[in-house]
Amino acid sequence: AVQTDTPAIAYLLAVSKTHNRVYVILLNNSSTKSVFHATLRPEKLVRGCEIKSVKDLCCGKEQQGNDYAIPGFGLEVLALELSTK
Repeated sequence: AVQTDTPAIAYLLAVSKTHNRVYVILLNNSSTKSVFHATLRPEKLVRGCEIKSVKDLCCGKEQQGNDYAIPGFGLEVLALELSTK
C-alpha cells in the first residue's frame, strides 16, 4: 500500500472503514533528515477506492504531491480521504 525510494523510511497503516479514511504514519529510522518520494496505494487495503485528498495531520494542511522530508527519527502522519469508484 506504500512504496518509498528510501530504505530508512518505515510505515504503519490504519483503516477507518466508517469514515472512508486510511491513516499512514511514515517513520524516519535514520538520525539524519530523509527526503524521499512515496507512492500511496490505498486500493491495496480498501477495494474499489481512490484517494480524494491527503491531509498532513502534523501541520493540518493538504499534502500536495508525493515528496516528503522528515527530520532524523521523526515522523509524518497522513490522513487519506477515500472515495469509491
